[in-house]
Amino acid sequence: MCRPADLIVPVLLLAGGVCIGAQPATTWRDPSPHKAQLITVDENVQLEVLDWGGSGRPIVLLAGSGNTAHIFDEFAPRLVPEGHVYGITRRGYGMSTPATSGYTVDRLGEDVGEVLDALSLSSAILIGHSIAGQELSYLASRTPKRLSGVVYLEAAYFYAFQAPSPPTRPQTPRGAPLQSPSPRPDDLKDIPAFQAWSRHYRGFVPPESEIRQIRSIAADGSVGPVRAPASVSESILAGRQRFSGLKVPALAIFAIPHDLGPWAKDDRSQAEAIESFTASDMAQTERQAHAFEMGVPGSKVVRIRSANHYVFLSGADVVLREIRTFIRSLQ
Repeated sequence: MCRPADLIVPVLLLAGGVCIGAQPATTWRDPSPHKAQLITVDENVQLEVLDWGGSGRPIVLLAGSGNTAHIFDEFAPRLVPEGHVYGITRRGYGMSTPATSGYTVDRLGEDVGEVLDALSLSSAILIGHSIAGQELSYLASRTPKRLSGVVYLEAAYFYAFQAPSPPTRPQTPRGAPLQSPSPRPDDLKDIPAFQAWSRHYRGFVPPESEIRQIRSIAADGSVGPVRAPASVSESILAGRQRFSGLKVPALAIFAIPHDLGPWAKDDRSQAEAIESFTASDMAQTERQAHAFEMGVPGSKVVRIRSANHYVFLSGADVVLREIRTFIRSLQ
């Protein structure tokens, strides 16, 4: 998952198919109603692609940095009435190839394009979370005829659209850094305990399938460390570009203000830092939302109050309603 340095907001909270199983080396079965395959996108690089089915216009979901397509395992089935829904796991994560290179925006954008070509998906709607906004902007500006629309889920930040004067990251008072506790041993004893920790300290609950994709799970069911090296996310950020000319219809959904999770309301020891951060974050997020609204002709910007960075989990009903309206407005 995206780390605090990845974003304007902190995440206390970024050819032929080969069929594969939902999870390796375990008797647990992913309950999400998708099929999975590996698609070759580059020399010695294959991406996991999930297919939730449906008919009509293709809808392709792209996860943020640190996540896999399984982060959408609960959200994606609710989109099936609107089209044929797919999800792509970026190289370096989950079942996709743990490549040592290829993390520039150009290459990651071309990876998505290769999947679209391999599956013969035309006039696709791309829906991206967080850092996936850069892949959306790459394709929307370089190869717009491939797409019919793009949806930025907390993804229209500086890496996806460059405002005239990029905002600085929110700062907290010197001597009062904003910190949420790391998981304790009891929080890692099993997946439900880890999900409970995430609900309290990050404000959302990741699907069990996603936890199994991004973290190691011991034989006793305890939750281990993140599987992908930090260098992957670092390389993605290092390879970003400046985007401004988006040439397809766009919907951008922002959480304003960001909900940091129940812990922020309970932890009075950090009240000053939380208040300072919230005010700064709200102003800067609103500035970016306004810049996108003014700088992308024909775009629609939606602001959801008190959701968090994983807005499609914490504000799923509102997000789904806005996506449905957007899709149905496209020619």
